[in-house]
Amino acid sequence: MERFDPSKPEEEQWTLQLYKGRIPDDSDRRAWKKRKARELRRRERPLGEIIDFERAALFSETSESWIYRVPIKPGASRRLPSEKFFVLLQIHKERTEITRVSVRTEERFRLSGLSGLAMRLDRAEFDAEFQVIDPQYAAQPKTITADGAVRIAWLFRAGGRAEVAWSNFERVKPYRDRYDVKVGDVKALDF
Repeated sequence: MERFDPSKPEEEQWTLQLYKGRIPDDSDRRAWKKRKARELRRRERPLGEIIDFERAALFSETSESWIYRVPIKPGASRRLPSEKFFVLLQIHKERTEITRVSVRTEERFRLSGLSGLAMRLDRAEFDAEFQVIDPQYAAQPKTITADGAVRIAWLFRAGGRAEVAWSNFERVKPYRDRYDVKVGDVKALDF
């Protein structure tokens, strides 16, 4: 279990609360910090930068929301072929904000560059659900689930599922906004 507090300086915003169901010791915290730093370095561009909104098409509609199918821009990822994936965006009609984002594979495809192993991605699914905490602000993440399966050397199957959940929200002032400085018009000093 991790805690994120944007009211603290950037290097102190993430803290480890529980590790494998217990209070973490110093070695657990060091290993977690290394893994967290590696995770941040591996991140690619945000989804909003790589999806092609110009080619979005209405996929389905309910009384409360629209669901748009949106392709991913070519060359968006260094590791995966973007043309093999698509995004479904669920938009709440009344609030006009995203309530769910789903990324899916179009079809099975071969993965290359993985230590010479022949691998095929059979399925990859990613879902992010958002919830309204305070109606004055945009919806916040509630859960993210990832599910996938691969075939290794055409003989072995591997796969798994992961889920991340957010809870215990509290409104705080972000660290970068702590001084309440308002930028006004630039004026020359008159001496």
